[in-house]
Amino acid sequence: MWCDAGLDELIAKDGLRINKESLRRWFLDMPFGDRPAFLFDEARQADMLPDGGEVAEMNTMRALAVMAWILSENKSAFVIGGKPNASEIGKAIEPLAVRAFGEDVRGFKAFHKKISKALELLDGDLRAGMPLVRTRPRK
Repeated sequence: MWCDAGLDELIAKDGLRINKESLRRWFLDMPFGDRPAFLFDEARQADMLPDGGEVAEMNTMRALAVMAWILSENKSAFVIGGKPNASEIGKAIEPLAVRAFGEDVRGFKAFHKKISKALELLDGDLRAGMPLVRTRPRK
């Protein structure tokens, strides 16, 4: 093992090691269908993740994306280019969050980024073959 070697030298000598958790974190930003299965097998086994941590977060993101789609189907202000407008949805949520949780609430000023990320995740799922059926036609 070469502890003080540069990255190029480690790669050349096959001495670069990346642990599984670091690799998993890197792939978490990719759409569900593009992730290598060997890194995420544990997420499919309830006994390996008793609290369901990552699975629960993924399901929350999918639920957020579906809610954004429902909002966009029911109010044209929340649509841009035929898709949910994360920015407008975020702007609508912020005043309600401030009223409910106070001015120092963290994360709601950039909530549109979370919605955008959730929509990207759902888009990746759809490209991987997961169906999404509209609840009703757009007016």
